[in-house]
Amino acid sequence: MNINDVIVEVPDGWEQPTPEMILSMLERRKRIFRGFCQLEATQGFLAPPIALSSSKGQDSVRILTTRVLEEILESLDSSLPDHVLEELIDALNFLLAIPCLDDEAPLDLLASKMSEVVWPYPKVRPGQDYTGAPALEAYLIHLSALLESLRNRAWQKRSQSLYFDGWLPLINFVTYVWKAITEEFDTWDHFCWFYLAKEAVLQFRLDTNY
Repeated sequence: MNINDVIVEVPDGWEQPTPEMILSMLERRKRIFRGFCQLEATQGFLAPPIALSSSKGQDSVRILTTRVLEEILESLDSSLPDHVLEELIDALNFLLAIPCLDDEAPLDLLASKMSEVVWPYPKVRPGQDYTGAPALEAYLIHLSALLESLRNRAWQKRSQSLYFDGWLPLINFVTYVWKAITEEFDTWDHFCWFYLAKEAVLQFRLDTNY
């Protein structure tokens, strides 16, 4: 099953990237992501919910940021517009999974910031070609601050910090990579179609124990 096999049904309230719409998207992402994590946990990988103050939680952030980068790089390798956009949606899904690791994540604040940077949605794309280059640039600019907030590592006997004080750099990282990705699409409807089509594919894979 791929995205072209899907009949996309846009949920009510998804007409524009409002904070309420984005919060709905984050909750949907959380549900599917954690479904896959139940499968990952059987092989010793991601197993949320997990506090981002812990070394395991912070290593989980490192894992997911690497997966984001992998998908962005795959978008750069493609010359087919639909493939570029699908790889960017894959990157976005791993990006949005990061705050879904911890039940204490301020999803309301994140949704508000994500809405702020894309509202109103651009009516004209900034470029003529579809490319992951803006997403890669945003990733590299904002990743360092996030990684600097990850102070706890599995090999340390004692945590450097008992609290996770990296919510702001995490929110900035997610927000600006999200902005770069969404602006690659022609319209908001165009973005929603790709996002929901890939979500349906992921749900199918989850239901069939992919």
